[in-house]
Amino acid sequence: MKNEAILTKSILAALLITISMPISAKRPHGAENGFFNAAGKGFQKGNRNGLMPNGPAFFRARQAIQLDLSEEQREQIKTIRQDAQNLIQPLADQIVANRLLIKELVKADDYDAAQVQTLADQQGDLFSQLIVIKANSKASIRGLLSDEQKAILDEMKSKAED
Repeated sequence: MKNEAILTKSILAALLITISMPISAKRPHGAENGFFNAAGKGFQKGNRNGLMPNGPAFFRARQAIQLDLSEEQREQIKTIRQDAQNLIQPLADQIVANRLLIKELVKADDYDAAQVQTLADQQGDLFSQLIVIKANSKASIRGLLSDEQKAILDEMKSKAED
């Protein structure tokens, strides 16, 4: 009788744990929609361009729909973005390389403050170039839009900032 009670309690405990696991398991936001892999990372192609909710590609797709872009506008925007990406990628690679060099210099026994300052100055120049490229591409894209599309875009961006 005592063994049956222990067995029954053990089975109930195991059943309770099994039932509660899916409820208590924390899933990343969007996982229920298939936007994440098993590690909880978004499916991405390239640099943050996955179609995740509120991700850059998702936002751009939503913008294109809401702005009612013509096929010609879409192609021109795609070309502007690709050209900008071709300019940005080498800069981004250099930023990463400089960041790694700075980490190594900090770890070195013979710390070279002048070399760190030189790399920090380069980082500033690289980021400055990135800002200019992005601003130029945004201005070029905006130049393709009609006044009505610009108004819609401005409204979308103000809502996103809120």
